[in-house]
Amino acid sequence: MPTNFGSNIVIPNISGSIDGKVPVYNPDGRFQTWALEQLWNGTVGTNKYVPNVGDLVWDKVEREFLEVIDVDPSTLVPTLASVEEPVKDAGLVDKVDLVLGVGPGKASDTFRCYIDTSVMPHTLAVDGRCLTFGSEVRTYQICRGSELDGTLKVISAMYDQSGQYVGNSVPLELASMRDHSNFCTWTFPTCYTTDQVDDNEVLQVRVFTADGGLKQKFIVLAENTAFIRLTDTAYKYITHISLETPFLSPGDPNLIEYPLNVPLKGLNLFGIVHYSDGTSRRMPVDGTKFEIMGFNHFVATQVGEQTKLVLQYNLSNDEIHYGSSVSVTKAIQELYRAVGVKEDGSYTVKLFCYPDWIDDLNGYRLRFFMYNLDRNTYKEVTAFTKLNDNTAAFKPKQYGVLQQLSVSVNLRDVNPAYKSWIHVQVIDVVLHREPTDDSGSPWLIGYEREQMPLFGVNNWAEVEYVNATRRLLNINLGETNIEEWYKRIFWATKPLYAPSVEAKSPLPNTFIVVTRAKTYEFPIEQWNSKLTLDKDVLNVETVYIRFIRRVGTVDLQLAMAALPIKMV
Repeated sequence: MPTNFGSNIVIPNISGSIDGKVPVYNPDGRFQTWALEQLWNGTVGTNKYVPNVGDLVWDKVEREFLEVIDVDPSTLVPTLASVEEPVKDAGLVDKVDLVLGVGPGKASDTFRCYIDTSVMPHTLAVDGRCLTFGSEVRTYQICRGSELDGTLKVISAMYDQSGQYVGNSVPLELASMRDHSNFCTWTFPTCYTTDQVDDNEVLQVRVFTADGGLKQKFIVLAENTAFIRLTDTAYKYITHISLETPFLSPGDPNLIEYPLNVPLKGLNLFGIVHYSDGTSRRMPVDGTKFEIMGFNHFVATQVGEQTKLVLQYNLSNDEIHYGSSVSVTKAIQELYRAVGVKEDGSYTVKLFCYPDWIDDLNGYRLRFFMYNLDRNTYKEVTAFTKLNDNTAAFKPKQYGVLQQLSVSVNLRDVNPAYKSWIHVQVIDVVLHREPTDDSGSPWLIGYEREQMPLFGVNNWAEVEYVNATRRLLNINLGETNIEEWYKRIFWATKPLYAPSVEAKSPLPNTFIVVTRAKTYEFPIEQWNSKLTLDKDVLNVETVYIRFIRRVGTVDLQLAMAALPIKMV
């Protein structure tokens, strides 16, 4: 006979109980978690319990949870199974993850990449909580897709001040520290993209060292901040637009003073959108949101030549312009003028670049010297010169390969008296061998596209030992004719000149020898003489030759050459 413990609890006839007792059974009980040793297993019934289907059971021996999947209706012996964690599709993110992160785990799993599609190009801002560490890291990229299936694509982009695309690698920025002693903690500055990134798309951030090696990568979730609007957005409208460039006339804000020798990229054109709430937005004039019409047919060839220009801002669908009519193309226009002005020699600059040997471990380094067309100054700018993002890193021990380097320097960094103007230059560098190997030229330099020959072919500075304190320097390159010598050591450096008033650079009448510790000045007539130096010259050193033309008390800085030293 079944045992009745009330109207709802009935224990059927149970066989197998070795102590004659029956377990506790409540088929209408709530969900519970049991210890495995508490459960009825068909043997001893004292202090044993019958679980319900769906209850959890803890096995402390195996350190795992079990689930009750069945209870035999005649014996009440439960059937248990291991609890398996749910497996999510690697390519899917559930609703909770969309709010809290890309899945359970560390706080880093909640990192976002904020994209603003209300501007063009779109901005990409990596979560401000993200940091990377190490003295060797320099750039990062944002990618979509995966390396596993070949869909990986870099979507990050950088633009220069003129709105020109310069590469997809973004320079990291050192994190600000109170004591200004940080050299190894880096943040991720905002970059751009022209790709359409879906809200909640999984993106990959990849961090690289200075030589292009992958150092770190992590996952972020895209979030479109264009959907995040202030409560008064509906009352914010565009009042007007304006143009920003260092070459705007100080007396006429609608006049661009266009130097004859400055390329269009050098004007650093930016458009400014002004809003009714007093705020503004600055964007490059790159032909997308902002464009300028009229420059395509304007070539400033003489002082005073003028042309009319139109600055145009292309409105987005959700932007409102108040106070003037908008054309069918939904654009705002502002009239400007450009006038050709005399060449500004201070902004016409050239970088002279030469390899300098460090040691067997580190190879060569590059040194940069800046000259201008005014010929009133020269300066070493190695510390201010940067490799552009669209060029590979300089390889200091890669021999026999032409390395084409795109470098830039902001003139304001060199001298605060300059306007913020970025000079960009492409330089060809060919390393052949270490300077201790005198079997041929250790390196060659090219300053112009397809320059032939390059500077440095069979160029050596020969140094003779005289005594413990005296050396003799020979820089004639084996030439007996000064014109041939000029071709190899002066004209091959491609010195600056003003095409509108000069056929070529003037010739020097003085040269200055610069060693690692001292400078020596000589008249040009001593080009073929043995020059007396102190002992401070080494076999692996590079000696620099500054060419000047002295007119009265004024020195015109013309060019700089460099020669590896060979002891003879």
